Amino acid sequence: MPTEAEFIIIAIDPGVSGGIVWNEGGKTHAIKMPETVDELIDLLQRFAIKSRLVEMHLEYPSKGGWGEAAGSGISKLFEQIGGIRYAGLMVGWKVNLVPPQRWQAAHAIKREKLEKRTAWKNRLKTLAADLYKDNAVTLYTADALLIHSAAVRGLLF
Repeated sequence: MPTEAEFIIIAIDPGVSGGIVWNEGGKTHAIKMPETVDELIDLLQRFAIKSRLVEMHLEYPSKGGWGEAAGSGISKLFEQIGGIRYAGLMVGWKVNLVPPQRWQAAHAIKREKLEKRTAWKNRLKTLAADLYKDNAVTLYTADALLIHSAAVRGLLF
């Protein structure tokens, strides 16, 4: 368990297919995004109770280019991002909204012009697995792990 003096870096890829990554007790932990708001609140409260030295890096995708994605789903995603952001700010955390292009540039990785989404996501998963050999990397946690890696190296501000 972290002490009051332990610095925690949290990286969040929001949404139903995203994940949360944090460092605690000298280890990096990665989980699928909680399925309910209550589970998410419990996790964020746990960090707030354990340490005031928290830095949260929250992926903030562009508001355009969603193709055929349902407008209600996009609205829910941005509502969730806002809720997570303000929860962190309310307890005094440093909160950084991170466009995907920023964390991808930190890893010198870019989606090829004709690359299919599945191939792209698998490439990100492979990179995350190479960086976090002690974690069971999944498609849910890969992006959050890469955000975390860039944050730990100070490449996101």
